[in-house]
Amino acid sequence: MSCAKYKVSKTTYQRKLPSKSAQEKFIFITKDALKLFPPTGKPFNLQLGEKEFKANIQGKSCQCMGPDKPHAHYYLEGRGLKKSLPWGKFSEITIRKISEGKYSLSYR
Repeated sequence: MSCAKYKVSKTTYQRKLPSKSAQEKFIFITKDALKLFPPTGKPFNLQLGEKEFKANIQGKSCQCMGPDKPHAHYYLEGRGLKKSLPWGKFSEITIRKISEGKYSLSYR
C-alpha cells in the first residue's frame, strides 16, 4: 500500500487504521468507498479467515466540522466481528468485493 491513508478501487478498499480506530474498535469507511458496498444498512456477507459474518455499513450523523456543516461518518458493523479481530495487532485492513453481497476482510 502506498503512503496514503486509504485506497479505493472498484473491488477493494484498503485503509491504514489510526490508533483511535484500534482503541475504539471500529473500521471507518470513507464516503468515496461507499460505492463499493451495498446501501447503508443493507446486510452483506463478510468473510474473515474461516468465519463469515453478516455485516453492513452504518452511518452516524456528525457535526465535528461545526453546526453549519452537518454530515455523516460511515463505519463497518457486524455482529461478532469486533470480537474476532485482534485490535492493536494490525495497522491495515483490506476489504475485497468477491461477488454481489459477498466480501472478504484481511489485515496486516
